[in-house]
Amino acid sequence: LITSTTNRMRDFAFSRSAGMGENAVRHQIILDIGDVILFAKDPPILVGHLNTLLMGGTMSPQMQQILVDHLTSTPLDDDGSQRVEEGIFLTVTSPEFVVQR
Repeated sequence: LITSTTNRMRDFAFSRSAGMGENAVRHQIILDIGDVILFAKDPPILVGHLNTLLMGGTMSPQMQQILVDHLTSTPLDDDGSQRVEEGIFLTVTSPEFVVQR
């Protein structure tokens, strides 16, 4: 179940859709990251936005720093999609995200 959930979250973050075969149409989820891409050039701002958007501001300072370090090392070779997608994926698959508070 954990692997299945992680893989599904990866599909959501990186392909902006999920599902296979007949389920691809019936259960399609599309993430609109257009507004978030605006923050891709500034990893601390991007992480702060993801913290607010996805975790309601509960992300620990340690997790924020880990994400900032990782996203800073991610090349900005595109419009920022890769940084945003990786930030979303790492956030929603983190232990801090899945812990119910």
